[in-house]
Amino acid sequence: MSARLASASIPMLASETQAAEIFDELKNEIDGIELNGTDALFIAYDRAGTKTAGNIIIPEKYTEDQLQGKAHLIVKMAEGCFTDEAMERFGKRRPKVGDWVVLDVNRSFGFHLGKRIARMGEIAFIRAIITRPDLVF
Repeated sequence: MSARLASASIPMLASETQAAEIFDELKNEIDGIELNGTDALFIAYDRAGTKTAGNIIIPEKYTEDQLQGKAHLIVKMAEGCFTDEAMERFGKRRPKVGDWVVLDVNRSFGFHLGKRIARMGEIAFIRAIITRPDLVF
């Protein structure tokens, strides 16, 4: 008998627009942060207050994504991120600002940026580049 996960990824209606909303909301804050080395600035994907594709409402008080979520948007990258050495591990598909990624949250520094949960960490802590943030949780 095979083991199954108790939950699964649920397509969200707002996931396509959330990146643009994040950039609009945090433009001044993002511009005020200077990163070093191969660090990048990530914003956690947050499903709170949105609807699933099946019209299930995720409560505003839902905090799991903020605390444990793995999907993050890259909003800024330090100059050191763009070297061939830093990007070598990614092969042909290199991460860039605006990409949704799966981030090793245990190896990054988390903090509040505006009303969002942000993380700083080396781009080496990116585990995958994903097409939609609702693919993982």
